[in-house]
Amino acid sequence: MKRRIGLLSAFALALFMMSVFLPISTITGNTTDIQMRNSMNQPSVVASETGLEGSNSPLSMLVYTEFIDTVPNVDHNEFRNTIDSIEETYGYWFNYDNLTDYTELGSHIWAYDVFLIPEQEQIYQDNVSSLVPVWSPFISDWVNAGGIIIMMDYVSDEAIDAPLIPIYNETGLMNIEGIINLTNDPITLTSANDSLARGIEGGPILGPNGAFGYNTTQSVQAFTDGDYAWTSHRVLGRGHVVLLGFDNFNRYVYSDIVLANALRLHQHVVIDNSHTQGLNPYTDSVNYTNDLLDAGFAVSIMDSWSESLINSADVLILSWAGTIYNESQVNFVEEWVSSGGGLFVLSEFGPFGNNLDPITDRFGFMRNSTCIISDSDDWEDYDRYVIYESENIANHSVTLWTSRIELAGGAAFDSIPENAVPIIVSDIDSTAGWYNESYLYVGQWNGSISAAVAPYGMGRISVVLDTSIIDNLWDYNNDGLANYFEHENDFFAVNNVRWLFGAGIEEKIVLFEESNSPADYANGWYHDFSVMLTLNGFTVKWESAFYEELINQADVVFIADGIFNYTAPEIAILSNYVHDGGSLFLVGDQLTFSEQINPIANEFGLVYNTTAGCVQESNNYEFDTRYIVYNQSNFAMHPIMEGVNRMEFDLCSAFQSIGTGTALVVADDDGTATWSVAATSIDGLAIAAATTAGKGRVVAITDVNLPMTDYDPEADGYGNMLDSDNDVFLNNAFIWLTANRAPGVEVSSPNGGETVDGEITVSWTGVDLDDDALTYSVFYSDNLGGTWTSLGTGLSVTEVQWNTTLVANGQEYLIRVIASDGEFTVDDVSDGNFTVDNPSATTTPTGTGIPIDTTTIIIIIIVAGVVIVIIIIIMKKKK
Repeated sequence: MKRRIGLLSAFALALFMMSVFLPISTITGNTTDIQMRNSMNQPSVVASETGLEGSNSPLSMLVYTEFIDTVPNVDHNEFRNTIDSIEETYGYWFNYDNLTDYTELGSHIWAYDVFLIPEQEQIYQDNVSSLVPVWSPFISDWVNAGGIIIMMDYVSDEAIDAPLIPIYNETGLMNIEGIINLTNDPITLTSANDSLARGIEGGPILGPNGAFGYNTTQSVQAFTDGDYAWTSHRVLGRGHVVLLGFDNFNRYVYSDIVLANALRLHQHVVIDNSHTQGLNPYTDSVNYTNDLLDAGFAVSIMDSWSESLINSADVLILSWAGTIYNESQVNFVEEWVSSGGGLFVLSEFGPFGNNLDPITDRFGFMRNSTCIISDSDDWEDYDRYVIYESENIANHSVTLWTSRIELAGGAAFDSIPENAVPIIVSDIDSTAGWYNESYLYVGQWNGSISAAVAPYGMGRISVVLDTSIIDNLWDYNNDGLANYFEHENDFFAVNNVRWLFGAGIEEKIVLFEESNSPADYANGWYHDFSVMLTLNGFTVKWESAFYEELINQADVVFIADGIFNYTAPEIAILSNYVHDGGSLFLVGDQLTFSEQINPIANEFGLVYNTTAGCVQESNNYEFDTRYIVYNQSNFAMHPIMEGVNRMEFDLCSAFQSIGTGTALVVADDDGTATWSVAATSIDGLAIAAATTAGKGRVVAITDVNLPMTDYDPEADGYGNMLDSDNDVFLNNAFIWLTANRAPGVEVSSPNGGETVDGEITVSWTGVDLDDDALTYSVFYSDNLGGTWTSLGTGLSVTEVQWNTTLVANGQEYLIRVIASDGEFTVDDVSDGNFTVDNPSATTTPTGTGIPIDTTTIIIIIIVAGVVIVIIIIIMKKKK
């Protein structure tokens, strides 16, 4: 028995020795079963193919209406009251759909920011028992991933108080018990730091008609009767769970405010008040908080440090602090920003900024810890209260509607990150100087930077070295205005939060080219459109003179028709810009309002009609035949039209032709659409179009009012941009214009039909319209794609050498190349099989496709024999 074991051990050792002589790829060969696909023939994949996905604004909401009170023509239509409440208190920047079948929630909820459950007066407990197990598997995951669920409740027709409570209890969203009626009972503000409390600083208030209270230990209760909560707000992962103890049988002003605050959690700002802040957010900067509220943001005040609260935030605001941020907190903030958070830091001069330095230093914003910036001619009251005007302020989303900023005792950076953008820069005419912390003048400091912004990982950071810009109590320059209200300080402070809210989305630059004196401006009636772009991750810039350099830096150039013609060289620059990969958004209109933009459009095959007037409709219109309304029957199957069900156009024109472009929206072709001046039929002409040229893309529309909110000709409360799905169209258009497109790859050689031997070059071509760097992985198959073996991975070149003598002869060989731009992965396979025919290859390969030649086999046999003989001799000696 021992001898037998010995011989088996010798055979195992021989097998090991065999492996020493084999190529390493034989042992570790990368063999996988992979589906073949030729991506050169695939359409480009873009984010907008899923409609609003990838878009922050407007808010998207799913409203559960299966059992809601919808009695028509009465004041207590709770569905209508709920939507009216939202429109009048939250505002019009939202889109909603109704969920009428609880079984369909799982297939829809992931496309929405908010799931709103108004009181379901007609629901029975059997219905609740049925829906809970359907929703339980996914509802908590959706909230943890950033969803917001808001439930309103009171009583059902079955006379059950708070009948919806099991939805929260049994799904684990919130534990609730002890229901009582609070109708007409005094309710007081008990947690002023909670975002639901904003706008109701006074009290007590009375519970509305249809109010209840409850007990829960898993949330912050902003309002209670002293014992029972009227509202509660729980942070769960990145999302929020809200329970509101009222229905909307009758509207109530405080109920409206609380519901609007809950919806604002979609844009959640956390203001740190845990480090002995120099400004009290409840008093010193309350006006800033209220302006953020008006801008659609929920504001929570963090009185004690809470990582869970920060994780639920979109923007974190840190201001002048009395205690230092420790290393653990700095590490956490850095990781949070890097993962997609937006950080706004308002620091100070001298020692007043020391406790924030660990934060700003970590992100590469190195504050001069001694200086106070001054200016000898641009100041008010003291030369340290400096006035910055347009020549000192960058054109950037954070400075929309901002032509003058005043800093009271601001500091400056010694250095900022390489990728940072200076926002406020001092004069360079030798009038700018600085004082030290003892208020002694030191000397000149031309071009010092007091505010800057930068991306960081997936997130963003903005640092302003003066906290006083949000101070609504102090008037440092004694001009009768508190610092926050000095000129555009308030706009600047709010704009920073808007830009930071876009963190988590790759930054793209939209340049408003305004050298032609356009129909309107980024800082004019296109302001709200610029804000929407900013909220959706774009950085908006503008130019009043034509600069080729700025155009080439932009991802999209926005041009509205104007007064002045573009020159031939300027048109050539724009054409080259598009062909090289840039994008254009062109805005024309009827008659002369397309004349200046038409030569640019013509470069891409688009021709505006500039003589026939505007489009008018005899049936599809609202209040006037020239205010036309179109639906999906007029829309193309195109990514830009995903989620667009209805659009409204005002006094718009149409394209006479669009070349090879796509007609996104077309006029009716049934004879009802005519020209207002020519009085001839329009029948099917394009009103909006998209096209490509070279590496670039172009979208063109025929209504200059479409991106405006201040223009509301039909007086329905919605400006043109917010009418129907106009905002969805505009969002999708800019997503499409800037979307990363999948690369292309094509095998060059061997590509089918060849006979090869020896060492050959495997080659391919790769192309990426976005100029992204591509990496490649290359494989061969010896069985027509049944299995694949690697020839190289992570390659940046477009060829690799392959020694075919290491594989068996055969006629079923294919090459496969996979290309990746970091987001999309595509592949190509040889058009046909090719043959490997090497005269010296005589053996069948192992399973990995690597043969063992005759010499190798002889060596292995000799080594194995020697090993066996040695072991036998040793064993005999032991006897």
